[in-house]
Amino acid sequence: MDEIYRFHHDMAYATIAINLFAGMWMLFSLKYKHLQRNKRFFWPVYLGWITIVIQAFLGVSVYMSGYEVGEGKGFHYFYGFLLFAIATVIWSYRNQLSNKRVLIYGVSSLFIGAMGLRTALLVLL
Repeated sequence: MDEIYRFHHDMAYATIAINLFAGMWMLFSLKYKHLQRNKRFFWPVYLGWITIVIQAFLGVSVYMSGYEVGEGKGFHYFYGFLLFAIATVIWSYRNQLSNKRVLIYGVSSLFIGAMGLRTALLVLL
């Protein structure tokens, strides 16, 4: 159980960093359009979403093994679910975003990274 919890804890920092980077990368590319011509341009966003899915499964595994985040810190569960829901909703609408795709991916990745940081701080503080 401690190994899964530790991996969930360490993966949280990777998830936050990747999503913050992806958000800044998307918004930076709005200024420098030539970056968007690369066929692997959206990979940081997709990698960030994959890490959120991994975090969700790890979080459920940790919870099912009997670990609780502590009294008064139940928003950690809510925020984790919210991050997973945001990533899946944006993924499901990716084909309908058209020309605003880069902007929406950038803002949502920054939001996910910031909310992930808030989620991690709930447990640490």
